[in-house]
Amino acid sequence: MSTSPVYDPNKLDTYEYDYHHFDHVTGEARKMNLFQRTLYRFRHFLWFCAGADEQLLKLSPHSDRVKYEGIGGIVLATAVLAFFSGSYAMYTVFGEPAHLDMLPGAQAFDWFGVLKSLAAGVVWSLVIFNLDRFIITSTGHGDGTSNITGAEFLNSLPRLAMALVIGISLAAPLEIRVFKSEIESKLTEMQLDEMEKLNSKYEYRQHYEELKDNLKKKRDGIEKDMAARKESLSRSDIELNKKRQDLNDEAMGKTGHHGTGQVYQAMKEALDVLQTRADQDKAQWTIDELRLREEIASLDLQRKLADDQFKVDSARTRQQAEKLDGLGMRIHLAHELFPTAALVLMALLMVIEMTPVFIKMMLVDGPYVYLEENQQEIVKARFAIENVTHLKPDGSGKQSESLGATFHQAETIRDFEVGKLAVERSLAKTALEVFEKHVKSDIQNQPEKYLGHQQGKQVG
Repeated sequence: MSTSPVYDPNKLDTYEYDYHHFDHVTGEARKMNLFQRTLYRFRHFLWFCAGADEQLLKLSPHSDRVKYEGIGGIVLATAVLAFFSGSYAMYTVFGEPAHLDMLPGAQAFDWFGVLKSLAAGVVWSLVIFNLDRFIITSTGHGDGTSNITGAEFLNSLPRLAMALVIGISLAAPLEIRVFKSEIESKLTEMQLDEMEKLNSKYEYRQHYEELKDNLKKKRDGIEKDMAARKESLSRSDIELNKKRQDLNDEAMGKTGHHGTGQVYQAMKEALDVLQTRADQDKAQWTIDELRLREEIASLDLQRKLADDQFKVDSARTRQQAEKLDGLGMRIHLAHELFPTAALVLMALLMVIEMTPVFIKMMLVDGPYVYLEENQQEIVKARFAIENVTHLKPDGSGKQSESLGATFHQAETIRDFEVGKLAVERSLAKTALEVFEKHVKSDIQNQPEKYLGHQQGKQVG
């Protein structure tokens, strides 16, 4: 005799709750060529980006799959834009800034700054990706029509506000990258103006050129005097040599007067006077030259100190002026130089960011939506969860309806556990009562059993 199969409604649920169901996807992909496999996996990744259920989409028509591929593509594109936007924004913070004294293109490539910026860009893109994915999945399906009602729009305002803020935050770094050349030109001009303004505050710098000229004039005057003194001493040496030669000629009789007569003596006395004067001048020059060289060294030191002070002041003002190169200043200049273009770019990114929210509100209920709702009801049924309407009193004393849930499975387990404890409590009470009766009966039959130790004490 054959038995009829047992009906089990749970077998109607074909949903695979084990995440290992993706193994069969790999088996399907193995039958494809490289391009088809790549496209296949990319489509599944777009479904993941859109927060859609892959199993339900496989049961849905092609139109539903394309919708969620488009939504996932927008989320993925926003994450990619967030990566570039965040990386460039962080590079303006972590990267080596350009200096005013650098030639164009002479800035060294900062690898460490690039790595830090890329890491920050990855983190920022993941944050934006998760926020967008959360916004999309929490938006719901609207009223199932292509019209956006007032109630739907009001309910979506928090999500639209989040999307708006995200769009603005993505637009700002992209603006400064698009208008980089113009912004840097304006920044250089502003920095130079700031340097001039700061330099005017240093009174020392205003007299620097005058001080340098005075020191140079003094040094040139000393060097001129030294050259004149050296020339005078040189002429004295030449004259002494000539006098000495004349004296030798006189002694040799070349002048017509042979010997060392009166003429020779007169010439010798004159030569001795000149020699003494020349020796005195040289001795005095040795002292004066040392003093003049000390004066020159002092002037050179003053000029060096002046140059050093000038360099310190220049470096200080340059560093202060170069601080006008932050992210906030660049964003401000982008809006100041190109207000219309910056506004258009910001509006574009805000539209890209808010589009998925509006798409979800405009989606017409299709097979995927019904399959998703059906799957939710199946899960509730499998775990005995029932939606019920409760009546609760409000502040005015009237009854208001509120939607809640009755968890039958949990109530069954709770009743079982509570009942089991009640039975155990009752059994324990019965056991104590029986034990009490037994002890009382034993006392009545054998009282000496319980009083024997007292009697032993009295006998002792």
